[in-house]
Amino acid sequence: MIFFLSDAINTDGLTNFAPLHKLPIRHFFRPWGYLEFFRKIINPPVTLALVAKIMKTDLLKHLSRPCIPATLAIAALTAAYAPVECRADEYRGEKTLGVLSGYNNHNKSALIGIAFSYRFNKWFRIAPDVEYALRKNREDALMININTQYLFRVTRGVWVYPQAGLNFTSWNYHPKAGELIGEDGTVKTIERKSNIGLNLGAGADVNLSSSLRLSVSPSYVINKHSNFFNLTASIAYRF
Repeated sequence: MIFFLSDAINTDGLTNFAPLHKLPIRHFFRPWGYLEFFRKIINPPVTLALVAKIMKTDLLKHLSRPCIPATLAIAALTAAYAPVECRADEYRGEKTLGVLSGYNNHNKSALIGIAFSYRFNKWFRIAPDVEYALRKNREDALMININTQYLFRVTRGVWVYPQAGLNFTSWNYHPKAGELIGEDGTVKTIERKSNIGLNLGAGADVNLSSSLRLSVSPSYVINKHSNFFNLTASIAYRF
């Protein structure tokens, strides 16, 4: 059927059909051929219109009885299946770049940083970011996260996700004058502790427009030096 339909349909997708009764019966039993033809060549609205036209013509007279429900069922299935595949593919390659701010409970200070994300498909993306915990109580920190996120759509333009990834944190301690003295007798001006750990959390995205996204994400960092909690909000440009 894939062959005679392609000859019978012109640019509008809905012109007259070729004489089917002269074709060998084997052409009526190519269900996967139907599916591929409808999915790649005819879009869903045309597919439904095509089925409607079949019902109004004498085409059914030339089809063997078992083929009639099978053909119409495959066409209807294709109309439902095609847009799902297109919607899944449209997310591939989506990127965001933005700024973030938030709160770190280790030194009870503000966070600032930049965030990037790359989406591989509708459900999965990678989201690295760089954060800096501002100095408070003589401590500050540089944090680098490489997160993976699995997305679930709540409603149009709203997504939620769990996330897991690697974290690198370097905490800097700035002592008072003469507070820290090294083994060689020199006075230290800074003490640094760096560790690699895990970053676990969740988040939510809201698309403010086709090019702007607002996100909120709580996360918990586990490493050898210290475990701490971050809460961030970000605004990003989608491209």
